[in-house]
Amino acid sequence: MRLVRFSTRPAQISPDIRAALTALSRGEQSVDGVGLVGVQPPDSDVAVDAVVVTPHGAVVVVGVDLPDPAIRLEAPLGDVWKADGWPLVRGDDSTNPSDEAVALADRVAARIRTVAPGTPVGTVIAVGPFVEHVEQPPEELGGTVRIVYPTSTSLLAALVSLATAQQPCTVAQARAVLADLSPDTDLDDDALTAEGFGTDATTPASTPAPKPAPQPEPTPKPQPSPQPEADTSTDNPLTDDADTEALDSLTSDDAPATTPLTPSASQVATPALAPSTPMPQAAPRSPAPAPATPPTAAAPAAPTQPSPAPSTAAQPTPAQPPVAQPAAASAPPHPAPAPSPAPQPPQAGQATPPQPAPTPTASPQRPPWWRRLPRQWWGWLSAAGAFVVGVVVIVTFSLLGGDDEDEPIRTRAGGLEFTQRAAQLTDDCATHAVGDLRVVLADGGCTGLRRGSFDTTVDGTNVAVSVSALTFTDRQAAQRFLEVADTPGTGTVGDLATETNRWSPPAPGWSGAAYVSDLEGTTVRLVLATPRGQGSAESPEVTRAAEAALDLVKLND
Repeated sequence: MRLVRFSTRPAQISPDIRAALTALSRGEQSVDGVGLVGVQPPDSDVAVDAVVVTPHGAVVVVGVDLPDPAIRLEAPLGDVWKADGWPLVRGDDSTNPSDEAVALADRVAARIRTVAPGTPVGTVIAVGPFVEHVEQPPEELGGTVRIVYPTSTSLLAALVSLATAQQPCTVAQARAVLADLSPDTDLDDDALTAEGFGTDATTPASTPAPKPAPQPEPTPKPQPSPQPEADTSTDNPLTDDADTEALDSLTSDDAPATTPLTPSASQVATPALAPSTPMPQAAPRSPAPAPATPPTAAAPAAPTQPSPAPSTAAQPTPAQPPVAQPAAASAPPHPAPAPSPAPQPPQAGQATPPQPAPTPTASPQRPPWWRRLPRQWWGWLSAAGAFVVGVVVIVTFSLLGGDDEDEPIRTRAGGLEFTQRAAQLTDDCATHAVGDLRVVLADGGCTGLRRGSFDTTVDGTNVAVSVSALTFTDRQAAQRFLEVADTPGTGTVGDLATETNRWSPPAPGWSGAAYVSDLEGTTVRLVLATPRGQGSAESPEVTRAAEAALDLVKLND
């Protein structure tokens, strides 16, 4: 959208309307058309906040100021308005603030219908200073009037719902409306064509074409490709007979491919039973208890270790190794091996020395001295360490800080001495601006913002000064920003000391402050100056302080 701004601001909500329309002129929410912001039609003594001429109709935006912000606003066109349940009553006993706004919008709509017959014209009543939720009767939402709090989203929805012409307006129709409302606004055919207006009455709707273009996404071709195994013909969107026969043949060919799935399930179940059959292999463990039964006659039956041939005399216990002597008297034909798998019994016929007892050979090493300290000592050491660290921190801050923070910084510029109250350097430019300047900075291009708050005394007048230096990527971006900043009523950059409560009471007020700007390279410098206490912002002392502060900004470059 191409915006043509005028200096008139009919209501206090007008800056918010301008900011919302500026957001619609660029970015993802941009719309086609021409917006006359603050226009006052010829032969009319009242200006309107905006008239938006789109390729599909025109919308008149009128601002209505409420006495206070509201969370919930009940706004019927023909009944009493209520803010948070309380009726809105003005000094003239009027309970519906939209009466005058609707009458003004109707006069502008009549002019548009006269010069461009058949053009749909709607009305947007923008309320403020702030309303969280506006309730309009459902039966009125189908008409040509919308009551909203002006944001880019609400205005975009209103423009789409009110400008409903199927055939786009022509360049001639748009030029006729613009010439009737603002004769000094001259836009060539290329500019109007770029905003979506047709070249003649038979031109097809070229502007709405890009919107339905992304809709051919649900094509039927990609759907069968993710599942080539699914052979059901009902899921295939093909309707041609030849394609249906091909699909049936494909189904018959692929049908045998599904048969191996049934035996595979049984094959999976069969190996699950296989491990149960070799489980009886644990049976060879049964010969283990066989040697436990002492055989009387069949001594050589043991396959691994032959047992000695003594009679059924009392067998030696592990605690009586001398029992090997009667075994030697029987003179066995074979040397007696170890009688059991246990390692500790000695061999027959030999008196083995006793195995070394598993007694510890050496006493455990003593822990280091620092582990043998009592727990109380550790508590004392921790407290001492914390005390030492605290002393070091206090001494360090005392040496480095001192009383320098309490001493204000003073700088001379332009023949005056300025005392600094706050200073900041940041790359977030848009957050600290208001009005149209915030919208312009939000579009990008600003790479750094330096702000400072100072005060000075000029011929006995105490003056507060707020300085800002904005750096842009190129000179063209800086020039565009300066043009918006120099336009009255477009907003400004907020004072740093006011935002951070660094001013000594009473804090200065910046309404109607003296303004000075400058451009050097890619840096734009803005200065606001206002008297503290009694005095006028238009006095020579305040003007001199503002001009001197401009040099102060240059010193900080």
